[in-house]
Amino acid sequence: MKPIFVGPNGIRAGWRFAIFVFLLFGSSKLFFWALTTFLRYQEPDGWFARNFAIEGALSFGAALLAAWIMSKIERRPFREYGLARSGVFGRHFWEGLAWGLGASVVMVVLLSIGGAANVEGLALHGRDLLSAALIWGLVWGLAFLLLGFAEEFAYRGYSQVTLAQGMASGPPPSCCPRFLARLTTSSSPWRPGWTL
Repeated sequence: MKPIFVGPNGIRAGWRFAIFVFLLFGSSKLFFWALTTFLRYQEPDGWFARNFAIEGALSFGAALLAAWIMSKIERRPFREYGLARSGVFGRHFWEGLAWGLGASVVMVVLLSIGGAANVEGLALHGRDLLSAALIWGLVWGLAFLLLGFAEEFAYRGYSQVTLAQGMASGPPPSCCPRFLARLTTSSSPWRPGWTL
């Protein structure tokens, strides 16, 4: 029975990924429960920067906690999961920011052309417009930055590292059915000759 759960490199990648998903969703629910129970937070109807920031911070915190626990279980440095201190706001960050902002502008323009979005004048003008745009732009930017960090780290950080290790780790235990064994070997569907 042990070979199903443990391989030559410790707990098998599929089980590590399952534990991570359990920890991620469990800690996310626990954080949200604590927020609503102890701080009386209520999620309002509509979109507000404050709520996006709170939920992004909770999700990011849950992903960090789950990955940190897994790093202790696996005895690996936390930085191996793609969130190292060096280069945090490096070239890739600014490229991603430009692509994200550009895609959002294109989407709003296309929605406007299609009639799904409509701007009917401005409520503020001059200095008031500039200061409100700057302040709310920063607030919404922070909210979406937290949300982006949460999603990217949860779905691409620990998850991709672990699943990639699993795909390259060699054959599964002999007790697995043949078709499952074939799916989990180091051969991948992108290499010639891969068949079930």
